[in-house]
Amino acid sequence: MARDLKSNNPQDFDNTYQTPIGTLGICFKNNTITKLQWLSDSSFANQNSNKKNDLISETLNYYFDTTKFLDKLELCPKGTPFQLKVWQRLQEIPSGETMTYGELAKELNTSSRAIGQACRTNPLVLFIPCHRIVSKTGLGGYMGDQKKVSIKSWLLEHESRT
Repeated sequence: MARDLKSNNPQDFDNTYQTPIGTLGICFKNNTITKLQWLSDSSFANQNSNKKNDLISETLNYYFDTTKFLDKLELCPKGTPFQLKVWQRLQEIPSGETMTYGELAKELNTSSRAIGQACRTNPLVLFIPCHRIVSKTGLGGYMGDQKKVSIKSWLLEHESRT
């Protein structure tokens, strides 16, 4: 069954993972992650825990304990060639560092708005760290939702401790 990659409905995920700042919905096949998104309602935590993947849980636990990722998971983001290019570059920004929308836009010869749109459609939050892209005057948005900027702020603070 094809999954709706834009869905934020917990029933559309294989599992959920409770973090210190909210609940993540996870879609995967074997050790390949296809979607990792913040869920709006943390009351759905562990609702779909019938399909487990210990390596994914271990990787997320390691990130929240250390700010680093275990390099054992395969990521399979679905997007346009442009989005994939942006997302690849985002993965090269080290934990604890940031880059502005404008800096990345200049590097990729595009507009800041296009970078923001690619970040907004990121299907693999944390693994594709769009939270490391900030505005030149502040944090900027996060996942196209101003309510989630507090998550971005927490992640940047967490990563700055390394």
